[in-house]
Amino acid sequence: MLEGAKVDIQDTMIARETSQLLEEFKATVQQQGGNWEDVLAKEGQEKIRENLQEEARARIKNSLVIQEIQALEHIEISPKDVEKKFSELARMYGTDTKTLINQFKGNPNVIYSLTQQVLTEKVMEFLTQNNTVKVK
Repeated sequence: MLEGAKVDIQDTMIARETSQLLEEFKATVQQQGGNWEDVLAKEGQEKIRENLQEEARARIKNSLVIQEIQALEHIEISPKDVEKKFSELARMYGTDTKTLINQFKGNPNVIYSLTQQVLTEKVMEFLTQNNTVKVK
């Protein structure tokens, strides 16, 4: 889907997404019991940042293509769609939906990320239902 898409990505977008990926990586290291300072000492923040830039470009390109398909095909997500996503996550984490929503209310980045996941799933569902795949 993305191979033929030509997307102009601003450096500021790449820098912001790279910073977000860096924070996610840091959180993952800490959640797994690692020491972030040790990782920095071994790899160096600039090397880590460089490695994350390619992933940042891919994420941005994917997001922009999804948004364009959404606009062209008038694909909408509803509050019920987002609530369904929260319910799925609540089951996964062994909690109830209201508790999970309350935990995430104070973090707009998480809400935005979940909303984007729902949108991506709806666009992918649309593409799957409205296209055929030919294997060469």
